Amino acid sequence: MIVVGSGIMAQNLTNDTAVMLLANTIATGAGLFVLITVFSDISGAHFNPFVTLSMFLRVD
Repeated sequence: MIVVGSGIMAQNLTNDTAVMLLANTIATGAGLFVLITVFSDISGAHFNPFVTLSMFLRVD
């Protein structure tokens, strides 16, 4: 949703391709930062279930 929403936002913001890419990059990065920060205590910010499973099963 973040990537699609930032793409729509960028298209509505300007017709300049460089500004669109910059706005899309900043919005996507900010959204990912928020998601990782919010969910880091719950799952270690693993959004891939296989990564979470492998970290759970890993023996130290």
